[in-house]
Amino acid sequence: MGNRAKLCFTLFLVVTVFSHLKSYGAAVEAGDTLSLGASLAGNQTIFSKNGTFELGFFSPNGSNWYIGIWYAKIPEKTIVWVANRETPARNRSGVLKLSREGNLVLFDTEGASIWSVNMSKKASRAVILDSGNFLMLSGNNKSETVWQCFDNPLNAVLPGMRFGGQQKLVSWKNSLDPAPGLFSLHVDPSGAKQFVVTWNNSVQYWETGTWEDKIFSGLPGLNKSFHMIVESSSSGLYFSYTLKPEYTVLSRYVLTKFGGMQVNAFVDGSKWNTYWSQPGDACASPFNCDAQNSSTERFVDLSVTLANDYASSCTAFSFSQPSGPCQIWSGDSLNMRNSPPSESSSNVSIRVGASEPPTKRKTFSIVGTVLRIVGALTVVLGIFSVFIWRRNQLLPKDRYADSSNSFLRMFSYEELKIATRNFKFELALVHFALISDGRLSDFR
Repeated sequence: MGNRAKLCFTLFLVVTVFSHLKSYGAAVEAGDTLSLGASLAGNQTIFSKNGTFELGFFSPNGSNWYIGIWYAKIPEKTIVWVANRETPARNRSGVLKLSREGNLVLFDTEGASIWSVNMSKKASRAVILDSGNFLMLSGNNKSETVWQCFDNPLNAVLPGMRFGGQQKLVSWKNSLDPAPGLFSLHVDPSGAKQFVVTWNNSVQYWETGTWEDKIFSGLPGLNKSFHMIVESSSSGLYFSYTLKPEYTVLSRYVLTKFGGMQVNAFVDGSKWNTYWSQPGDACASPFNCDAQNSSTERFVDLSVTLANDYASSCTAFSFSQPSGPCQIWSGDSLNMRNSPPSESSSNVSIRVGASEPPTKRKTFSIVGTVLRIVGALTVVLGIFSVFIWRRNQLLPKDRYADSSNSFLRMFSYEELKIATRNFKFELALVHFALISDGRLSDFR
């Protein structure tokens, strides 16, 4: 290859590489910001200024990839926001780019757009803040927010985050899938000054109770460590919270996959602790359900109400006599409530650990077990007796002659022939004994 050919080939490679970089934008700048044309890919991330939050790609199951925000300083990767929860990149992470047009776009590995933020106002940069908020700032006024992830929450409210109006918290589908789950938290559509949890977008499952000055009526104890702010205006009901000054731990208000609300705090630099949770009442956690061996568990009957088969405790079942439906529950007992007995209601049988206090049902259960065993043995003996009786009926009669009594025995053909002198005489109804010379002795 001549020098001219080598030069042309080198120029071709340079142009190709330059074009490729231009199509995705420059590599991300160090720090907390994506500038115009910059992108994130692979293991690249950006951090908030104090290093509390990190934004980048993550994969909870090793095959689906998402752009998300998590706590950067703790060993347990705890996700607080996901951009593409319904449209993951498959097999490998894609590329997140702030385009030259000021739009935030997520591409898969083949270059197809799978998530984007398209605003009428052009953004000049995207920044992750120490609050965990990721926002896009206007090109004309770099302090004007044109989009922020706090307006599009996932399943958690962070301190300082304003939540309400038309927004919804939606639970994860499961621990390995951030796709929308069955439960959502939102403002009560009836107009009541409260928030409600809805199952499957149709069934109201739980409510916070109305706002009363400093607290929601159904959330006792929540204001011990938190300062809550509630706003009610023409645009809707909103609430936010901040930690009281004496508390410096990380915290988050979370909607769980079972429809429960929790306030989690990261304490001692080691793990998340549940500081507060609802729904809850005297029936919410009455049993020790940690037993793994079925021999250490039992069922007890309670007059309680469970909302449906999507959430309950340990494992439970109910059956309405005489022909009602059988229902089975599994999960957490977040919605168990005391229920007065009535003719139309049925008890719910709850699986509990053997260490739980016994009830009179246990005695009845033992008696019932004994009766069942006795009944089973009776049936077996009856079948065996019938079998013996039928067997006796089919066997030859002479096999059952009583040879122990000479007056009650069967005579052979030869004996009868001798006694009747070759069947010439009839035998009278008398007792006979056969003597040694073949003659019969009469004992009438």
